[in-house]
Amino acid sequence: MFVLDTDAFSLLLRGHARVTARVAKATEEVAVTLITRIEILRGRFASVINAENGERLLNAQRWLRESEHDLNRFTILTIDLPVAAEFDRIRRNKKLSGNGMALNIPMILKTVLVDYTLPWDGFHGIAHWARVLENGLKLAEESGASLEVVKLFAILHDCRRLNEGDDPEHGGRAAELARELRGVVFELSDREFQLLHRACAGHTHERSHPDVTIQTCWDADRLDLGRVGITPSPFYLNSEAAKRPDTIRWADERATTGFIPEIVSCEWRIELEKPE
Repeated sequence: MFVLDTDAFSLLLRGHARVTARVAKATEEVAVTLITRIEILRGRFASVINAENGERLLNAQRWLRESEHDLNRFTILTIDLPVAAEFDRIRRNKKLSGNGMALNIPMILKTVLVDYTLPWDGFHGIAHWARVLENGLKLAEESGASLEVVKLFAILHDCRRLNEGDDPEHGGRAAELARELRGVVFELSDREFQLLHRACAGHTHERSHPDVTIQTCWDADRLDLGRVGITPSPFYLNSEAAKRPDTIRWADERATTGFIPEIVSCEWRIELEKPE
């Protein structure tokens, strides 16, 4: 049996040549897991429930129907007794965060990418998210920022862009997606969620903020401007760590060369084409 996980299924729906060819050549039965079905449809249901107007409601309904049709093409692998027993074993051994839900970035990514319409390897895509995450973790060593907020900001801040150019409302859409996903694929305290929401909503239009976690998020993003030909300016950076010339040089070299952090393939299990 050939099983498609959520990443592969999403690529198939996007017409990815290699995945499409592999499925077409499969001699065994092709299936998707119940978890993939949940992850795909959860985003579609959220779009219906949170539609802002009639046009978006109709579009959300159409996308939901299309996703249901695509999923029904394949066998669904359901949960059996051995899987349930393994689930119990993992739950007993798993170390949970203080909020009661471990921050599972690969799972969050799978949920986010279901409705991500831009190229995964684009200017605002997955490699950018990974560099922002690593920039943020590096800065947080000195700033003391919330690591959970920094990580979530990196994944979410550009994930609801409609294009690679002028899209002034994308930060607000990302902030509202964070609200939808809270308690479903991640958990944060009220204070940390307020920081995440503000960081996403204001990352394009606001220059500075007094909170060190929001500063760290915005600096992490702005240090990656080299990918679009802009050298980061200390004037638009908040923390002393981000403003240091050695930090700017380190981040800018990674951005301008299109560096893909190892976490993309090793932890997130996503393969991107390396830039030539």
